[in-house]
This record gives sequence, C-alpha cells and structure tokens, in this order.
Amino acid sequence: MNCRSSNARPTWSGLLLFAALSLGATACGDSEGETDTGVIVDTGVRRDAGGPVDTGIHPDATVPTDTGVRDTGTPDTGTTDTGIPIDSGADAGPTDTGTVTTDAGTDAGTDAGTDAGILDGSVTSSCSNNLAEAAEVCDGTDLRNTSCEDLGFGAGTLACATDCASFVTAGCAGAPVCPNGTAEGNEACDGTDLRNFTCVGLGFESGTLACAANCTLDTSGCVAPAGCGNGIIEADEVCDDGNLTVGDGCSGGCNIEPPYNCTGQPSNCVIGPDLGTLTIGGTLSTNGGPLADNDLYFYRLTVAEDLLIDGSLINAVTSTTGDMDLALLFNDGSGWQARFSSVTEGMGALGNEIFLSGLVPAGDYAVLIVNIEGMGIVPSYALTLTGVARVLPANWTCDPEFFADNFCDCGCGAADSDCPDANVASCQYCDACGGDPFEPNCTLWVQPTDTTQCLIADCGNGTIEGDEACDDGNLISGDGCSDLCEIETPATWTCNPNYFGGGDGCDCGCGVVDPDCANATTAACGFCTNAGSCNTGSGCPGNIDPANNAVCLAPACGDGTLDSGEQCDDGNTTPGDGCDGNCQLEAGDITVSATPALAIPDDDAIGVSTTLNVPATPACVLAGTRVPMDITHTWRGDLILDLTSPAGTTVRLHNRTGSSADDIVGTYGVDLTSAEPLAAFNGEDPAGDWTLLVSDNGGGDLGTVNGWGLTLNCQ
Repeated sequence: MNCRSSNARPTWSGLLLFAALSLGATACGDSEGETDTGVIVDTGVRRDAGGPVDTGIHPDATVPTDTGVRDTGTPDTGTTDTGIPIDSGADAGPTDTGTVTTDAGTDAGTDAGTDAGILDGSVTSSCSNNLAEAAEVCDGTDLRNTSCEDLGFGAGTLACATDCASFVTAGCAGAPVCPNGTAEGNEACDGTDLRNFTCVGLGFESGTLACAANCTLDTSGCVAPAGCGNGIIEADEVCDDGNLTVGDGCSGGCNIEPPYNCTGQPSNCVIGPDLGTLTIGGTLSTNGGPLADNDLYFYRLTVAEDLLIDGSLINAVTSTTGDMDLALLFNDGSGWQARFSSVTEGMGALGNEIFLSGLVPAGDYAVLIVNIEGMGIVPSYALTLTGVARVLPANWTCDPEFFADNFCDCGCGAADSDCPDANVASCQYCDACGGDPFEPNCTLWVQPTDTTQCLIADCGNGTIEGDEACDDGNLISGDGCSDLCEIETPATWTCNPNYFGGGDGCDCGCGVVDPDCANATTAACGFCTNAGSCNTGSGCPGNIDPANNAVCLAPACGDGTLDSGEQCDDGNTTPGDGCDGNCQLEAGDITVSATPALAIPDDDAIGVSTTLNVPATPACVLAGTRVPMDITHTWRGDLILDLTSPAGTTVRLHNRTGSSADDIVGTYGVDLTSAEPLAAFNGEDPAGDWTLLVSDNGGGDLGTVNGWGLTLNCQ
C-alpha cells in the first residue's frame, strides 16, 4: 500500500521517528530495522492516497493523542492548548534550562516554570491590529485558532473583546446536548459516535471502546499490552506511569504522548516547556540537555501567522557517529502530526548543526528533539527557531504548501527554493506535469534544464516522453506504435489486448511475441495459460514452442503435455507404467489412499508429514507412479511437496509454483505435473511406508492436506 496525505511530505530517513497515528488513519506496511522512539505521532504525508504512511516504528498505529475533551473555561493565554485536559501546573522538564529568548515583537523574558499562561519579562503588543501577540488572548479576527466548540459550546461564531483580553461568546450557541448520538463541541464521544477513536488508536493492544453516559471515552473494554500500567518500564515500553489513562502523557500502550516529556519509574510525565509565540521576523531560542542515547524531548510554541520557519539545532557532543533529529509537529485537533523533520546521520564533531525549514500556517506546534542512536550522551544543545516572511513566487501554480517544504517540486511555473538547480535530476516531485507521485521518473515529464516547465511530448521523435507508451520515430500507424504514440495490438494477438506490451510481464502462446518478452524463447515466458493462449498444458512452458513462444507445438502423445483427448501423458509411449501408448490411463496394480485432514503450519519450512503403507506384493517392481492430491491452500506458491518411497528415494512434486493461486487438486502423473520425474521410483519395490512432506514457506496463508493417495503399476 502506498500512502499519502494532503498536509505534509513523506520525509526521508528523518521520519523513521514516528508511528502513524491519526483519526481514521490506515497503517501502511511495516519497515524493518528502524529506530523506535516510542512517540505517538502521525507522520502525515504529502499527497492524499488513502491514508498516512506507517513508518513501521511502533505498533500503536492510527491513534491520535487527543482525547477530544477540552477545558470549557477561559483558555490559557500563554500556553498551547493540546486539546486534552493535561495541564500539569508546572513547566518542568529534565532537559530544559528554562531560558526562552525572542527578538522584537515576541516574548523576551524567562519561563518561570509556572503554567500561569504568561511568561515573565517585558512584552509589548498592539491591540486591535488583528494579530494576537504576547499575552493577548485574541486580537480582532485573530482568535488563535479557537472556536466556539473549543470553549465547550455546540456551535456559533466566536469574537474577540476590544481589549484583546478575552473572547466574546455571545455568538456561540448553547453547550452540546449529551447524549444525543452525535459528538459535538468538546464532547469526546456521544453514544456510538466515537469520533473514529478505537482502543488501538488510544494506545491499547486491542478491545472495544465505548462512550460513557457523560460523553467521555470509556476504555474499560480496552486491553493493554502485558505489563503496561504497572509503573515499571519493561519490554517495548517507552514509559509506564502506573495507569492506563489516555491523555496524561503516557498512553494506554505505554508510549509517550506529544507534547509530554516523561522521566523515571513510574513515569512522571510533564507537558513540554512553552517557547512562546513565533512571528515573522521573530526568533525563539532555548538551551537544553543532557539528552541520552535513544532519548527525546518536546517543546511547545505558537505560530502567530503563516510563515516560513527556519530551525537550527547545534549539538555539543564529541562523538563522530550517530544520528539526531529535529522535527516540527502540529496539532490539527485530531492529534499531533509530524509536519516535517530533518535527520542528520553521523553528526560528527562538536558543534554539528541540524537545519529545519518549511512553510507553516498559524497554529499550535511542538518541536521534538531526538538523540536517535550512536551519539552517546549529548551534554547540551542550542535550539533556535526563526520566523521568515512567506513569499510565494508570482508564477507558482502548484499547491502553496509544496513551496519550500524540503522537497524539490518541478513543473510548477516557478522555481522551488528546495531545488538546488534547474536540472531535472534534482526533481523529487513532478505530478504537476502528470508524473506518478510515488515513482515520478521526472525525466519523462519535466524540461531537462528548466524544471519550472513541463515537458511537452513530441510524438514521432524516437524518444518516449510524458504519457507516451511508445515512440518509434515516425507517425505511421499499423507498425506497432500509432501516430499518437500508443501501442497497437496486432490483429493476430489472441490474448487480452491489454496484455500486449502492457509492461505486465511476458505473455506466451498468444499468436505474436509480446513486446514485454526479453526474447522469443519460452525461457522468457511469465504467463502461459491466459485466456486466448494456445497452451493446453499446465503452467509454463506447457506445449508452447521453445524457440517461438508465440505459438504452440502440435500435440502428440508422449510429449509430456496433457493435450485434448489424452487422459495422461508421462513423456513416453511405454505401456504398463500407468499411462499406455495412446496416453490413456491404465488400471493400477496397487491403490492406497488416506484423508488425514492435516493442517499445514504457516511459514514453517519444517512442515508436516503423512504416511501411507503399501502392503507387500509378490514380484512387484514399480513401472509407474501416480499421486492423487487434495490440498486446500490460499497461496499455493508457498508450498513444497516431497514424496519419499520406502527405498528412500525422494521426488519433489511441487516446488513453490502457482504464485497466488489456490489449492492443489488433481493427480501427479495425470493432470498435475511433478516438479521432478516420478520415474525416479521405477524399479523399486513399493512395499512399505511412503511419506508425503508438505511445508509452507511464506507467511500469511493457511491450508490443509485433505487427502492423498498412490496408484502404482508393477512390471
């Protein structure tokens, strides 16, 4: 599954930090070998393709940290509202020095450590300029992203008082009705409306979430991971505060909830220090440390207006290896999402610097600093965040969010500041010109030396460009590539027209050699049994001509391929071996069978075995062996079947062929082709135990050996 979203870009190695967590999010395939920081955060992703990307870091996927319960009183005027009643009353944190400095127009004082909502120091602001600054609760139309619903009302229009010190709620409707079956305002839920929250989403391992009568989430039906909630950090836990409460900094799955910092056992979780409010031209900075290996620390800030944020993290470490990460997260009301991240691999010597840059709209944010691994203890660091005016080029035609977001966008009418040059090799995204956002191959879509412009395909120039499927250097139709540079299907092609040159693999026996085939031999064949193929055999190559994979050989008894009218074809015309000279079945001299109903262990190379005993038959020397088989399985390409005779000879009947097709039902030596010749048993005494070994060599699919047998012919 490929996953994208509309709010952010998929960052490269930097976002190995985060597990995907958001309302209704879909977890995508797990990546292996990445560092687990234990932080519950949604990576976001740039363009919408069905859900956020799962970086494979933590099993707690699709979970926001916001419980949906908000303070219904007057909002804290100086502290970022996380959307959860988690005010600890203290701004304490193990790595924060407590010093917060800003330049003109922002808080220039010192964080006193008390969550009073106003930072100490001299602060100036101008009320009625439509910009909420410093200690102003709001200013004109700038409501600091607060709504009537945030204040506990059901709906309505919020306004700001003329003194910028409070909200005017006269335009807000009454409080939401609980219960009425619809979650409104500050209700976490209402009846069956759980706002897409789930037990797993809240950090639990499994279970059923419910809504209490007072419209708060009821997690009593949720199941926590073993040991979580006992106050001891163990196994994969990153924190353990001795409870399973959601929204207190340590989740029901014992992972840190942004923007908290947790220390000790049991974990003491405190909301991260507030850096203040960032404006255009303003700077926020702080010093912190120490930060141990695999440790992390959160800060909070408010961005007052749309701007370009430039971040810098300077470390103080003597290690020459290891990785650190600086990430910016935002709270969209459904949990904390990673907006962008900048990882530095191999930090190097003392003073190495990490840079973070990107466009951000006004809102509440958190900064995450992570000592990923290999650095040892970072004794101290300096963090600086600067607000820069957002200047979008006049000719920019792409989504404004994509300008200066740490990814080079091409074909947008103007140069992206993220692009180091105007060469197409630098392009990371070109879907504005039609390129695939997941595998863009921008050389097909963008001008080679002017990446602001899309490449206009010139059909007939011999170069495949843009959406051309072919280009043979002319505009003549009927030669395989049309005058519109589309692949033409020959009239003699007998298979599905979409399979001809569709880049979907080499199709054989279809009357014409498929352009997808590397050559015309059967060695190139990928598909031999599609509807319309002349192949009457099973699988590849069947009776397809080895030298010309477009056609099939004339059917003949004894060629090893079961053709129309043949009951069997064992590759010879010798009678007495179970298949006579006319390719008709001969009665077996010995027939035994069993129905073990034996479950096949999933992804287990050892497998299971079942045995048939053949009684002693005087003067019987094997001349032919047939093996009826009845196995149900949802992916027969996982299976290996080995048959061993009493004499110790082993023949592989099935060797992981058939890909995703279901079941193995038929008779080896008749309508099923053995991977190795059954003639290997010829000349043996059949008396004794015959053993069938079945193993599943791939995960995710199950099956059963329902029954099998032996039909043996003696000389």
